[in-house]
Amino acid sequence: MLFLVGIGLSGEDLSVRAASVLKKCGKLYVDSYTSFIGEDRIKAVEALSGKDAIALSRHDMEENARKLVGEAMSADIAIVAGGDPLVATTHKILAIEAAKQGAAFEIIHSASIATAAKGESGLDFYRFGAVCTVPMWQEHYKPVSFYETIYGNHSNNWHSLMLLDYDSASSSSMPIAEALRILGEAEKSYAKGLISEATKVIAMVSIGMPGSQKLYGTIKAMKAQEFGAGPAVLILPARLESIEIEAMAALNVKTVDE
Repeated sequence: MLFLVGIGLSGEDLSVRAASVLKKCGKLYVDSYTSFIGEDRIKAVEALSGKDAIALSRHDMEENARKLVGEAMSADIAIVAGGDPLVATTHKILAIEAAKQGAAFEIIHSASIATAAKGESGLDFYRFGAVCTVPMWQEHYKPVSFYETIYGNHSNNWHSLMLLDYDSASSSSMPIAEALRILGEAEKSYAKGLISEATKVIAMVSIGMPGSQKLYGTIKAMKAQEFGAGPAVLILPARLESIEIEAMAALNVKTVDE
C-alpha cells in the first residue's frame, strides 16, 4: 500500500495516524522536491519510524511515479511530504498512477501553508481569489504569466496569495527580495499599473515554525527588510475591510515603514 503522509509545517504537526503509518511501513521516502522539510525534521521522522529516509527528486516523483507505485503493490511504503499532500500537482500524479495500477493508496492530511498563510494574515479567507506561484527565473526561463492571476483577482477586489517557488538546492523558497524583483519585471511586461514601489503587500516566512515572520508594507519598505530562509509567500491584498485591519493587528502582522 502507498501512503502519502503530510507532516505539516512544524515538528509538532505529526498526527497519531501518521506516526502509526511511518512505524509500520517497510520503506520510507521523503519528498525533497515540492516542499521544505528541514534536516532536523527528517531525523525525527527517521527516529520515529526506525528507518533511514530516502530522498526523492523531481525525477523520482514524476517520471518514476510508476516505479514507486509498483513498489507499493507488494509492500507498504510511505512518502513523507511537508505541509498537506495533494496540494502539489506532483502528488496528484502519484494518486493517478496508483488508480491506474490498482494500487491501494491512502492520504494522511496535515496543515498546509496555503491555508495557514491565509488565516494568519488576518484577511478574510472568502475574499481570496485564485492562488498562483511566482516561479524562479533562469537564464532562458523568465515566466510572468502569474501577473494575469493577480490582476484578475485585483479587478474583482479579491486578495491574491502568491506561493514562492521552492528551491530544493537551498531547502528554501526563493528570497522575498527576488520575488519582489520578479513582480516588478512582470509589471514592465504587462504595464497595467498594478505593481509599483508604493504597492502594499504582506510577506510571510516560515509560518507555523519558530522564527516566523509576518510583515505588511509597501514593496519599497519590504526590500529593506531582512527575511530568514524557509517556506515563504506574498499576499497582494485587495481593499482592506475594517475587521481585516483589526485581525491583522491581533495576529501580529507587523507594519513596516519605508
